[in-house]
Amino acid sequence: MEVEDRRLRKDLLYRLHWNIFAALEDIMVSVGTNSQELVRFFDHTSANELVTDSSLSWFEVRIKECENKRAFDLSAESCRYRPPAPLKFGNEMGSTLTMRQFVTGVHAYLNTHREEIIAVKGEFYGRPLLSSDGTEIGREIMIGHNFMPNDIDIFFKNILVIGTDSQTLELSLGLHAEGENQRETTDEFWAKQLRDAAMHERRRLDGDANSVQGFPPELLHLAWSNLSK
Repeated sequence: MEVEDRRLRKDLLYRLHWNIFAALEDIMVSVGTNSQELVRFFDHTSANELVTDSSLSWFEVRIKECENKRAFDLSAESCRYRPPAPLKFGNEMGSTLTMRQFVTGVHAYLNTHREEIIAVKGEFYGRPLLSSDGTEIGREIMIGHNFMPNDIDIFFKNILVIGTDSQTLELSLGLHAEGENQRETTDEFWAKQLRDAAMHERRRLDGDANSVQGFPPELLHLAWSNLSK
Protein backbone atom coordinates (compact mmCIF):
# COMPACT_ATOMS: atom_id res chain seq x y z
CA MET A 1 0.00 0.00 0.00
CA GLU A 2 2.91 2.36 0.64
CA VAL A 3 3.95 2.20 -3.01
CA GLU A 4 0.41 2.90 -4.21
CA ASP A 5 0.08 5.75 -1.71
CA ARG A 6 3.23 7.35 -3.10
CA ARG A 7 1.91 6.97 -6.65
CA LEU A 8 -1.28 8.88 -5.80
CA ARG A 9 -0.90 12.47 -7.00
CA LYS A 10 -1.07 14.12 -3.59
CA ASP A 11 1.35 16.74 -4.89
CA LEU A 12 -1.54 17.95 -7.07
CA LEU A 13 -4.52 17.10 -4.87
CA TYR A 14 -3.15 19.01 -1.87
CA ARG A 15 -2.88 22.17 -3.97
CA LEU A 16 -6.64 22.23 -4.46
CA HIS A 17 -8.82 24.81 -2.72
CA TRP A 18 -11.77 22.45 -2.94
CA ASN A 19 -14.91 23.63 -1.16
CA ILE A 20 -16.84 20.38 -1.29
CA PHE A 21 -20.30 21.99 -1.24
CA ALA A 22 -19.59 24.88 -3.61
CA ALA A 23 -20.06 24.67 -7.36
CA LEU A 24 -17.70 22.27 -9.12
CA GLU A 25 -16.36 25.02 -11.37
CA ASP A 26 -15.37 27.09 -8.30
CA ILE A 27 -12.61 24.66 -7.29
CA MET A 28 -9.27 26.47 -7.41
CA VAL A 29 -5.67 25.28 -7.52
CA SER A 30 -2.64 26.99 -5.99
CA VAL A 31 0.04 27.50 -8.63
CA GLY A 32 3.76 28.14 -8.38
CA THR A 33 6.24 26.60 -5.99
CA ASN A 34 5.72 28.78 -2.92
CA SER A 35 2.63 30.72 -3.88
CA GLN A 36 -1.02 31.01 -2.92
CA GLU A 37 -1.85 32.42 -6.36
CA LEU A 38 -5.08 30.68 -7.34
CA VAL A 39 -6.50 29.77 -10.75
CA ARG A 40 -9.55 27.75 -11.69
CA PHE A 41 -8.66 24.07 -11.45
CA PHE A 42 -10.55 22.98 -14.55
CA ASP A 43 -8.76 25.62 -16.63
CA HIS A 44 -5.33 24.46 -15.41
CA THR A 45 -3.18 21.76 -17.01
CA SER A 46 -3.06 19.78 -13.74
CA ALA A 47 -6.72 18.83 -14.30
CA ASN A 48 -5.59 16.66 -17.22
CA GLU A 49 -2.89 14.82 -15.25
CA LEU A 50 -3.59 11.23 -14.16
CA VAL A 51 -4.68 11.03 -10.52
CA THR A 52 -2.24 8.18 -9.88
CA ASP A 53 0.89 6.84 -11.51
CA SER A 54 -0.48 3.36 -10.81
CA SER A 55 -2.06 1.20 -13.51
CA LEU A 56 -5.15 0.64 -11.33
CA SER A 57 -8.29 2.03 -12.95
CA TRP A 58 -10.95 1.72 -10.21
CA PHE A 59 -11.37 3.59 -6.96
CA GLU A 60 -13.31 3.02 -3.75
CA VAL A 61 -13.60 6.25 -1.76
CA ARG A 62 -14.69 6.48 1.88
CA ILE A 63 -15.28 9.59 4.01
CA LYS A 64 -12.76 9.44 6.86
CA GLU A 65 -14.83 11.34 9.42
CA CYS A 66 -17.85 9.10 8.89
CA GLU A 67 -15.72 5.96 9.10
CA ASN A 68 -14.15 7.29 12.32
CA LYS A 69 -17.58 7.92 13.83
CA ARG A 70 -18.45 4.26 13.30
CA ALA A 71 -15.09 3.14 14.74
CA PHE A 72 -15.71 5.18 17.91
CA ASP A 73 -19.30 3.94 18.28
CA LEU A 74 -19.27 1.11 20.83
CA SER A 75 -23.00 0.41 20.60
CA ALA A 76 -24.36 -3.01 19.74
CA GLU A 77 -23.94 -3.78 16.05
CA SER A 78 -27.66 -3.30 15.37
CA CYS A 79 -27.45 0.24 16.81
CA ARG A 80 -24.02 1.30 15.55
CA TYR A 81 -23.65 4.27 13.26
CA ARG A 82 -23.53 3.31 9.60
CA PRO A 83 -21.42 5.56 7.35
CA PRO A 84 -22.40 6.24 3.75
CA ALA A 85 -21.60 3.43 1.35
CA PRO A 86 -18.26 4.07 -0.37
CA LEU A 87 -18.09 5.55 -3.82
CA LYS A 88 -16.98 2.95 -6.36
CA PHE A 89 -16.07 4.28 -9.77
CA GLY A 90 -13.45 4.02 -12.45
CA ASN A 91 -12.65 3.78 -16.12
CA GLU A 92 -14.34 1.00 -18.08
CA MET A 93 -11.59 1.28 -20.69
CA GLY A 94 -8.96 0.12 -18.21
CA SER A 95 -6.88 3.29 -17.92
CA THR A 96 -6.73 5.32 -14.73
CA LEU A 97 -8.74 8.50 -14.21
CA THR A 98 -7.54 12.02 -14.79
CA MET A 99 -7.58 14.54 -11.96
CA ARG A 100 -10.59 16.15 -13.66
CA GLN A 101 -12.55 12.88 -13.72
CA PHE A 102 -11.59 11.95 -10.16
CA VAL A 103 -12.46 15.31 -8.61
CA THR A 104 -15.74 15.50 -10.54
CA GLY A 105 -16.82 12.04 -9.36
CA VAL A 106 -15.83 12.57 -5.73
CA HIS A 107 -17.44 16.04 -5.65
CA ALA A 108 -20.79 14.60 -6.74
CA TYR A 109 -20.51 11.80 -4.16
CA LEU A 110 -19.78 14.21 -1.31
CA ASN A 111 -22.72 16.40 -2.26
CA THR A 112 -25.00 13.37 -2.27
CA HIS A 113 -24.08 12.92 1.41
CA ARG A 114 -24.06 16.62 2.33
CA GLU A 115 -26.41 16.38 5.32
CA GLU A 116 -24.55 13.38 6.76
CA ILE A 117 -21.16 15.07 6.42
CA ILE A 118 -22.39 18.28 8.06
CA ALA A 119 -23.91 16.32 10.94
CA VAL A 120 -20.74 14.31 11.58
CA LYS A 121 -18.36 17.26 11.18
CA GLY A 122 -20.67 19.30 13.42
CA GLU A 123 -20.43 16.76 16.24
CA PHE A 124 -16.64 16.94 16.23
CA TYR A 125 -16.61 20.73 15.81
CA GLY A 126 -17.52 21.15 19.46
CA ARG A 127 -19.18 23.79 21.61
CA PRO A 128 -16.87 26.74 22.35
CA LEU A 129 -15.80 27.07 25.99
CA LEU A 130 -15.24 30.70 26.96
CA SER A 131 -13.25 32.34 29.73
CA SER A 132 -14.71 35.15 31.83
CA ASP A 133 -13.48 37.72 29.30
CA GLY A 134 -15.09 35.90 26.37
CA THR A 135 -11.92 34.30 25.00
CA GLU A 136 -12.34 30.81 23.59
CA ILE A 137 -10.26 28.40 25.66
CA GLY A 138 -11.36 25.09 24.20
CA ARG A 139 -14.18 23.03 22.72
CA GLU A 140 -16.57 20.54 24.28
CA ILE A 141 -17.50 17.58 22.08
CA MET A 142 -21.00 16.24 22.63
CA ILE A 143 -21.96 13.27 20.47
CA GLY A 144 -25.30 13.86 18.81
CA HIS A 145 -25.02 17.65 19.02
CA ASN A 146 -24.00 19.81 16.07
CA PHE A 147 -22.30 23.04 17.16
CA MET A 148 -20.87 24.00 13.77
CA PRO A 149 -22.12 27.41 12.54
CA ASN A 150 -24.23 27.33 9.38
CA ASP A 151 -21.85 29.56 7.41
CA ILE A 152 -18.81 27.30 7.80
CA ASP A 153 -17.22 25.98 4.60
CA ILE A 154 -15.86 22.44 4.42
CA PHE A 155 -12.82 21.68 2.29
CA PHE A 156 -10.91 18.66 1.05
CA LYS A 157 -7.95 18.11 3.40
CA ASN A 158 -6.15 14.84 2.71
CA ILE A 159 -6.37 11.41 1.16
CA LEU A 160 -4.82 8.05 2.05
CA VAL A 161 -4.60 4.66 0.39
CA ILE A 162 -6.09 2.18 2.89
CA GLY A 163 -6.28 -0.91 0.69
CA THR A 164 -5.70 -2.28 -2.76
CA ASP A 165 -6.38 -5.30 -4.93
CA SER A 166 -5.60 -6.18 -8.54
CA GLN A 167 -7.88 -3.45 -9.92
CA THR A 168 -8.99 -1.08 -7.17
CA LEU A 169 -7.45 1.54 -4.89
CA GLU A 170 -9.33 1.96 -1.60
CA LEU A 171 -9.08 5.55 -0.41
CA SER A 172 -9.95 7.43 2.77
CA LEU A 173 -10.73 11.10 2.15
CA GLY A 174 -10.40 13.62 5.01
CA LEU A 175 -12.20 16.95 5.30
CA HIS A 176 -11.53 20.27 7.04
CA ALA A 177 -14.23 22.55 8.46
CA GLU A 178 -13.16 26.18 8.78
CA GLY A 179 -12.32 26.98 12.38
CA GLU A 180 -12.40 23.38 13.63
CA ASN A 181 -8.86 23.80 14.93
CA GLN A 182 -8.99 26.93 17.07
CA ARG A 183 -5.19 27.09 17.15
CA GLU A 184 -4.92 27.33 13.34
CA THR A 185 -6.06 30.22 11.16
CA THR A 186 -7.45 29.68 7.67
CA ASP A 187 -4.25 31.10 6.14
CA GLU A 188 -2.18 28.69 8.24
CA PHE A 189 -4.31 25.77 7.02
CA TRP A 190 -3.71 26.66 3.36
CA ALA A 191 0.01 27.20 3.98
CA LYS A 192 0.20 23.72 5.53
CA GLN A 193 -1.60 22.22 2.52
CA LEU A 194 0.98 23.79 0.23
CA ARG A 195 3.85 22.45 2.35
CA ASP A 196 2.28 18.99 2.26
CA ALA A 197 1.96 19.22 -1.53
CA ALA A 198 5.67 20.05 -1.80
CA MET A 199 6.55 17.18 0.55
CA HIS A 200 4.60 14.70 -1.58
CA GLU A 201 6.22 16.08 -4.72
CA ARG A 202 9.67 15.37 -3.25
CA ARG A 203 8.49 11.95 -2.08
CA ARG A 204 7.20 11.14 -5.54
CA LEU A 205 10.42 12.25 -7.21
CA ASP A 206 12.54 10.34 -4.70
CA GLY A 207 10.53 7.20 -5.44
CA ASP A 208 10.75 7.55 -9.21
CA ALA A 209 12.65 4.64 -10.75
CA ASN A 210 14.41 7.12 -13.03
CA SER A 211 15.57 9.43 -10.24
CA VAL A 212 19.15 9.37 -8.97
CA GLN A 213 20.61 9.82 -5.53
CA GLY A 214 21.37 13.45 -4.76
CA PHE A 215 18.63 14.88 -7.00
CA PRO A 216 19.35 18.66 -7.11
CA PRO A 217 17.05 20.53 -4.67
CA GLU A 218 16.54 23.37 -7.17
CA LEU A 219 14.90 20.87 -9.54
CA LEU A 220 12.48 19.38 -7.03
CA HIS A 221 9.67 21.61 -8.29
CA LEU A 222 10.54 21.27 -11.96
CA ALA A 223 7.56 19.04 -12.75
CA TRP A 224 5.13 21.45 -11.11
CA SER A 225 6.78 24.46 -12.76
CA ASN A 226 6.24 22.85 -16.15
CA LEU A 227 2.60 22.22 -15.33
CA SER A 228 2.16 25.86 -14.31
CA LYS A 229 3.24 27.23 -17.68
